[in-house]
Amino acid sequence: MNLYWVTTEDHHEDWFVLAKDPQNAEVFFEEYEGYDDDTAFALLVCTVNISEAGADWADHALLESLGAEIQEMDSGRVVQLLGETYAEGMLDGIIRQCDAAVLQNIVPPLTLKESTLKRITARFTKTLQ
Repeated sequence: MNLYWVTTEDHHEDWFVLAKDPQNAEVFFEEYEGYDDDTAFALLVCTVNISEAGADWADHALLESLGAEIQEMDSGRVVQLLGETYAEGMLDGIIRQCDAAVLQNIVPPLTLKESTLKRITARFTKTLQ
């Protein structure tokens, strides 16, 4: 299994994915986050000595077992791993800093797919509860 840093042009949801190859990491990311096909890019970070059935998100425990230092910031998580710095997609940080009225004014100009917009709204609503 490999650890990939998966990113998109808008950098809204960038994060680590465990997958057997970059194509699986990209497809998992695109489907889960609601992106169009062929819009995610997976960069190999390292090989991980675990066996998984399919692609999945890397959690803090796995990253820390690889020596990662994780910092929680207002704009999202920043991870130092193997001499590189990775910044979580900024969308989670935006959601954490907004209230429902502000979210309605910010999200439409981002031109997100409807499925992504629904997921963001659901996540934001859950955060407020």
